[in-house]
Amino acid sequence: MTLPCPECLARGIATIRSRIGSRRVQCKMCNRFAQLTRNQARKELAVLYPEDFKRLRDRAEYDVYALLVEQYCQMSQDVSHGNR
Repeated sequence: MTLPCPECLARGIATIRSRIGSRRVQCKMCNRFAQLTRNQARKELAVLYPEDFKRLRDRAEYDVYALLVEQYCQMSQDVSHGNR
């Protein structure tokens, strides 16, 4: 089943076969739809599989945190060397 984005259809950047959420960068409605869908799926998975959800969330948080710390260190080096 394909649900088209009414905003993309009205702007002429999509066809009736285009899926809503596929133009998140170009369309606010697509972006919002994708966010709401992701959040709803996350809530339902947390209820259905609480242990697995917690384990996956913890792993994702550690992975993302490590990436943020690495980016912060890189930014700090750039600032201290006058590259920013």
